[in-house]
Amino acid sequence: MAHRLAMSRLAPIQITSHGHPVTSGIPTIDYYVSWAAAELEYELASTHYTEELILLPGHTMHQYNERVLIAGAGTGIVAAPGGVVEGSGASKNKISIPVGARGDIFPSIATKLGDKGKNWYVCMQKPFKLHAKFGKVMAGILEADEDAVIVLHASDEKSGGEDRKWKLDEQRVFYMPTLPHHLLMALYASADVVLDGYYAGGCTTTREALEVGAVVVTLPGKYLGGRWSTAFYNIMGVEGAVANSEENYIEIAARLGRDKDLLEGLRREVRENVWKLFQREESVEGWVNVLEGLANGDSANSRNKGNRANERANKREKRANKRINRGQRTHAHRGNRGNRPIKRTGNEL
Repeated sequence: MAHRLAMSRLAPIQITSHGHPVTSGIPTIDYYVSWAAAELEYELASTHYTEELILLPGHTMHQYNERVLIAGAGTGIVAAPGGVVEGSGASKNKISIPVGARGDIFPSIATKLGDKGKNWYVCMQKPFKLHAKFGKVMAGILEADEDAVIVLHASDEKSGGEDRKWKLDEQRVFYMPTLPHHLLMALYASADVVLDGYYAGGCTTTREALEVGAVVVTLPGKYLGGRWSTAFYNIMGVEGAVANSEENYIEIAARLGRDKDLLEGLRREVRENVWKLFQREESVEGWVNVLEGLANGDSANSRNKGNRANERANKREKRANKRINRGQRTHAHRGNRGNRPIKRTGNEL
C-alpha cells in the first residue's frame, strides 16, 4: 500500500530516506535524505538516486539511538563524558546479556565447532544479504586461520528454506537459527571477530555489536547499504577494522582472530568510543534543519552546496581526531605489550 501511495502526488513535497538504503525510483518522490558519513562524494552519490539527494551532516550521527543494554550489562563500555551508559534513566525496553563462558551460553556451537583454541568469526546478517563474493571471503578466512570457525545466520522459509552452498568446510561452519535479542547480543560479545556482510552490510547489526565491545571487520561498498559500519568507525575515531579490498578484509579479520593482544587493543578502543553513536541531539537538529528548510522553500541545490563544504570540513576534523587518538593510544599503551597500539600495515583505511 505504501508503495502505491508513493506513486501519487499527495503532498507538495514528498521525501523518502534509508528505511531501504536505495532509491525508490518513483518520480513522485522528490528528495532522498541520506547521511554524508555513509555516502561517497556528493557528485557521485547523487547519481545513485532518482530523487534529489540531501545529506544529513557527516560529523555526527544521522539518527538518535538509545542503547540496547541495561547499563552496559557488564561489558565495560565507557559512558559519554558527564553522562551514564543508559539513556534518560529508564531501563524498560532494555536488555541484559548472560555472563559466563561462551561454551556454556552457546553449547550447540561449542559442541560442533569447539570453544577453547578456536576463533569464532560471527556473521548474523540475514542470508539474503550475503553476496556470493562474501562466500569467497569466508573461505579465505578459514584458509588464513587454521583455528577459525564461522557462525552464520541459518536460513528460514522466508529466505528460501535452505542454507547457502558456500563451498565451505561444513565441519567449521555453524548455522544459527534466529535468536532472542539478548542471546544475539551475547553472541556478538562472545565472538572473536564479527564479520560485516559484503556488499550489503549492517546498520543496526553493527551498532549493536559495537555496543557490546565487539570488533566488526568491514569492507565499504559503493552504495549506502554497504557503508554504515565504516561511517560508525569514522564517527568513533577508531581505525584498524576497515578493509580496502576483499583480500585485505581476509587479512585484517584473520590477523585479529589470531593476535589476541591486537584484538583486545582494538576492543578497548571500541569500548572507549562507542558512546559517540548514542543519544546524539545533533542528529535531531540535523533532521529539523532539513525538513524546516524544505518546508520553507529553501533551495535544495544551495543546501547540497553547503553539504559539500561540510564534507570538506568533516574530513579535516577526522584527520585531526585521528592524530589525537593515535597520540593518546601511544601514550596509554607505552611499555605494556598486552595493550600495545594497533599495528599498521598500510592497508587499513
